[in-house]
Amino acid sequence: MNAETGARVGKPLEGHTGPLLSVIYSPNGQHILSASIDTTIRIWDARTGAAVGEPLRGHTDWVQSVACSPGGGTSSLDLMIRQFGSGMLRLVLQLASL
Repeated sequence: MNAETGARVGKPLEGHTGPLLSVIYSPNGQHILSASIDTTIRIWDARTGAAVGEPLRGHTDWVQSVACSPGGGTSSLDLMIRQFGSGMLRLVLQLASL
């Protein structure tokens, strides 16, 4: 959406099978990253809206957030913090149950 007018810009990103919980731009503005209750993270080309590669998998519950940093990261209701790279999610921290 256009931040000033509220008008829709482009077409919706299609690929997740559930609602999104987090959407961010990469620091260089070239990609959009989305996290969903379908337990996946997707990377999109910000210019074309096309999916970049396959969904990132590894969480076993809703992915609550995605962050861009040199290491990239995600957190989920499965109480795991994972780092992504090379199309894979690697476990970084397993939290104790709440």
